[in-house]
Amino acid sequence: MRPNGGGAQAGEPADERDGDSDPDRGGDEVRNGEPAICVRWLIVDSPPRFCQFVFVTKLAAVLKASAEGTPSTPVGFSGSHPLHPLQHVEAHSNGGNKLLAGTGDGRVFVWNSASGLQDGPAIRAHGTNDVWELVMHPDGDRFVTGGTDGATKVWSLSTRRQVASPFVTDDGVRMDTRVTRVEGLVWSDDGSTLIAGGEDGRVREWDMAGSRQIEITEVGHLDRIEDAAASSDRSVLVTLGRDQDVRIWDLSARHPVTTTVAMLDAPQWGLAASPVGRRVAVGSDDGIVNVYDLATKDRVARLAGASGRVLALAFVDADRVVAGDERGSLLLWDLSSNGDPITRRSAHADPITSVAVSRDGRTIASADGRGIVRVWRAEDLDPIAATKEGQRGVNDLTFTPSGEIVAAGNDGTVAFWTENASVARDALVVDREGDSVRSTAVSPDGKLLVVALANGVKLWDLTTGDQRAPLNGQPAAPLDVEFSPDGEWIASTSNDGTVALWDSGTGEDLGTRFSYHDEAVWHAAITADSAFVTASVDGSVRSLDVLDWKLACKLGAGALDRRNRENYLGGARPVGCRG
Repeated sequence: MRPNGGGAQAGEPADERDGDSDPDRGGDEVRNGEPAICVRWLIVDSPPRFCQFVFVTKLAAVLKASAEGTPSTPVGFSGSHPLHPLQHVEAHSNGGNKLLAGTGDGRVFVWNSASGLQDGPAIRAHGTNDVWELVMHPDGDRFVTGGTDGATKVWSLSTRRQVASPFVTDDGVRMDTRVTRVEGLVWSDDGSTLIAGGEDGRVREWDMAGSRQIEITEVGHLDRIEDAAASSDRSVLVTLGRDQDVRIWDLSARHPVTTTVAMLDAPQWGLAASPVGRRVAVGSDDGIVNVYDLATKDRVARLAGASGRVLALAFVDADRVVAGDERGSLLLWDLSSNGDPITRRSAHADPITSVAVSRDGRTIASADGRGIVRVWRAEDLDPIAATKEGQRGVNDLTFTPSGEIVAAGNDGTVAFWTENASVARDALVVDREGDSVRSTAVSPDGKLLVVALANGVKLWDLTTGDQRAPLNGQPAAPLDVEFSPDGEWIASTSNDGTVALWDSGTGEDLGTRFSYHDEAVWHAAITADSAFVTASVDGSVRSLDVLDWKLACKLGAGALDRRNRENYLGGARPVGCRG
């Protein structure tokens, strides 16, 4: 059972049930001699106040019951021909004087709830497919249906004609090709928008007047949404997912959790955040490095001179950026200059895969696909030292607080070098199969190492060299990992464009996935004030402000179940947070 205001599948059709009592439903009811299962309940506000229970029987009859549970005369027979089993029943919002029912053969029937007589011919809504959902519009005339054919349709009760097709273009093409149908339909308080859950676990909103999709949540269930309901004032939405979570959403206005910094025509590869302020540098497919101010979303510098893709980027300080390109060149820019590099070095014979800057800003390390790590003086890119080929290739570099260079290898190992290119400590074997280590990050206190492997994200204790307890909720094909500035959180990006977050102390995930990129996110960066920035192959650069506890309420203000509220918000209730 569920309250009026939403709609989703009611379970199997009645004629497919075996008739056994289900303890979770309180057992089958018997009304007028027929076994019946209560699948919906509705509160009718017109006096005298009573509860109107709706039952699905093997003859697909609809019964009303008083508050005491005494059944009335069945409603819904048309002569001697019983209806196909009912899938969803809804009360007319205008005083509850009509009952609407969607059937398993694609039709919608309308009855006068007082007389029990059918009101006009049935509406052929979804061909021969189940009418899985049916929700009345606040104006009392329109209603929306959802069918197993994947279509969502809006109808006029007075004309019996279809008046709109939400979530598709004028040409009938679905807006989001990743979702074949939506479930859990709810109208906004004024009926201007239709809210629906998708197979990807996210919530969508459709503007009726503009015939356009106006919002998709960044977070959601880990599996498809199966049902939804809204409070009477439409300020709170509750969704039920196949992941067995119930999530609460605040429908009131608030600041978005995600900001689009830039939308570019070329794939974005390298990414770096300034050690102070809110500037980020992004390396493009065409050899250009763009620098953006996250506060204003303005491009503050366009740095030229690189050849091919810029895969590796780092800020030396607030005013200088270093990059490595596909031809093995190392370039240093001053942001106050005209955009040309102030220094260039032919650093590697192969494409540079990573660059990193020491915590004190004095040293730069670069690496290539052959496994060679070179160390440079940050002031002028003069060479200091170089390693021999110790790993099959290096994908990522980072510095520990003590100055060790950490190299993620293509052979399942993480190597540690001094600034003089000597071995600092024994390499860690983080993947016994020898698969690629795609990314590494070291916590601000230097005690923890997080790695992104082909089979998941793993956490290691650098003091003991032991692996910590596995992180739960592993993403598919992680590509990059980062620690928050305070070391409390770990963030990862993936080949499918999603972002995952964990508590570094407990290893618990936040139970949500942020899916705001359409393609792979190879690199991420976290600013000094905890904005998580991602650059994707889809050409977009986005900022996610969720790593600061004070900003936690902007997660969609409630797309968290009780377990995740405890993990992320310390048990505080996010519903009602305002930006």
